Amino acid sequence: MCFGTLGEAESFYVQYARVGGFGVRKSSTKYRKGSKEIYRRVIVCAKEGFKDTSQDNNKVRIRNRGHIRVGCKARIKFLKEDGKWKIDDFTEGHVHVLATPRKTHLLRSHREVTCAQKCLIDTFQDANVGPSQTMTILAMDSGGYDRVGCIERDIRNYQGRIHNEIREYDAQMFVDSFKEKAAINPSFYFAYELDEENRLTHCFWADGGARKAYAHFGDVVVFDTTYDTNQYSMIFAPFTGVNHHFQSISLGCGILKDEKIESFIWLFTKWQDAMANCPPNAIITDEDAAMGVAIARTLPQTHHRFCIWHIMKKLPEKVGALASRSEFLVSFKQCIYGSETPEEFEERWDKVINQFNIERNEWLSKQYGNRHKWIPTFLNDIFMAGMRSTQRSESQNSVFDKFLNKKHSLVEFAHHFERALERQRYNELVADHETLHNTPDLVTPYTVEVQMSKMYTKEIFHIFQKEVQACIQYGSMVKMLGPPEVYLVKRLGEANKMREVLYHPSNSNITCTCKKFETEGIPCAHMLVVLRNHFIDELPEYFVLQRWTITAKEKPVFSFNGVELRETQGTHLGIKNIELVRAFSRCLDNAPPEVYEKAKEFIYSLEKEKESRSACGSNDLTRWNAMSIPSTVEVRPPNISHTKGSGKRLKGGQEIAMEEKEKVRRTCSICGNKEKHNKRSCPLLKEM
Repeated sequence: MCFGTLGEAESFYVQYARVGGFGVRKSSTKYRKGSKEIYRRVIVCAKEGFKDTSQDNNKVRIRNRGHIRVGCKARIKFLKEDGKWKIDDFTEGHVHVLATPRKTHLLRSHREVTCAQKCLIDTFQDANVGPSQTMTILAMDSGGYDRVGCIERDIRNYQGRIHNEIREYDAQMFVDSFKEKAAINPSFYFAYELDEENRLTHCFWADGGARKAYAHFGDVVVFDTTYDTNQYSMIFAPFTGVNHHFQSISLGCGILKDEKIESFIWLFTKWQDAMANCPPNAIITDEDAAMGVAIARTLPQTHHRFCIWHIMKKLPEKVGALASRSEFLVSFKQCIYGSETPEEFEERWDKVINQFNIERNEWLSKQYGNRHKWIPTFLNDIFMAGMRSTQRSESQNSVFDKFLNKKHSLVEFAHHFERALERQRYNELVADHETLHNTPDLVTPYTVEVQMSKMYTKEIFHIFQKEVQACIQYGSMVKMLGPPEVYLVKRLGEANKMREVLYHPSNSNITCTCKKFETEGIPCAHMLVVLRNHFIDELPEYFVLQRWTITAKEKPVFSFNGVELRETQGTHLGIKNIELVRAFSRCLDNAPPEVYEKAKEFIYSLEKEKESRSACGSNDLTRWNAMSIPSTVEVRPPNISHTKGSGKRLKGGQEIAMEEKEKVRRTCSICGNKEKHNKRSCPLLKEM
């Protein structure tokens, strides 16, 4: 095989590598003596060779980015002879996993999207503009646009006219879009409810990706409501989980007209219908009473946990000036977070209550009554995947807020939510790619670290790696030679704090009083110390949770009717395109030259017709975002909801306390104090 130029030869191998699923880089170049003419070029796989670790020992490690080189021998050598570039040597075999077509663009040598292209694409997507509308807007000015701001202005004007036309059809188009998705992909689930006037009140939906993610990572769910995501002030209620990269993932979502018990019961019921009626092991919410009742009725087997962050945030408001005393805050937080057993918590709680004379505080009494739902020491036997608050859901809502706002109609809301979901899943795709193609750097000589670097995902391995490093600083001594054997593990040089580790020699089962493995699913340093003392080099299978491993999503998931749940849905237009391409390919297979020429002319004529239609810019207001406006309306738009999250923002107790503290108090001219009075209302006047 010969090439006219070196550029053509290199482009050929890059394209071959893209199809093959591996990255490439230039290795060596040879020049002719006395000139700058290149006569040999070697291109190798990006994973060729090994990382130079000779200088790593003297460096302070800031980021553990890992390395990609694993000694792959794949390569190609081009040699210039008689003015042509020929393949002189070719090695095909690889010693590593190849990238799938969905991840090929993440390889360094195949990244081609420029910043200008990305900026222009994002501009149109943020404005909810489809391809036809994009061509229409760009055709408005024959001279073109010099600034993106001009494009955004015309987009807003165009969409404003569209919104006025579809206002009465909004809810119907919203429901129709879900019906179309369900028709295309049977794994898409949705349900909705209407009131007596046929106005939309509730809606829930979950695509195949969310349902599949729930099957793998639905053991712990965070549920929290958010507001101002649509022009009807309907409540946005997403279900959030955590995947094997410790990233937030969507497990379905809904919109509600209010936050009553009946609304939450309807939502949880539909959610469980979509998830094959497999309730989660635990669910985290705030202290909303309606949520609590609905969870108790629909998920009786699920551990309901209150968000500890929300409760602690209310502390300054509920205890008043006492919250400004550092000794109280230190004692209270030590009681909440530092108690390792229920008995220790009870002792510390009584001490704090009595010391600061807050026995009559109703809020604290209520929280004490609910201690089994939010105090960590009462929940350390429940797997929580490293979560104990709704902050993960709130951070996820902040991501959705970048795509959603209170001016969106329902169809816009659905469109932008889909974009946010795509962004979320793209981040997961990137994390999958980095885990498979980046080998983490090791910091200890222990075999268990090597073992788990090949099994855990990148993020989880870094958490485990810290435990491996920590176990070097621990020692142990035998307390009882059972079985089970009991060990006291402590940090070297510290005699105050010890952990009890129970070890069963028959099956290598270990439990520790710190309960890290029970709550997070990752072995603690105390367990690793005991395993090391017993010369067990590899972590027993019992301690490797599948949900944290690289292969966590490999098992296929099927719905109740036997349909395999898939992450990607595909579009109706895409399916039609695939069918046409297959039919066209069958038609041209072994066809005579005249048939091929006719097909070629037909394709060219279609391209010219498409260009002419796009240039004319059909300004049809009977269509919006490739959706036809329905001729009849069965689902009417919802009424504007009036919920606790709408209207003026409610200030938290800590914010109010800080504002009060910052206020400048006037000094009373009689008593000289900066209290909430003046010389006319001073208490000393009564004594005079």
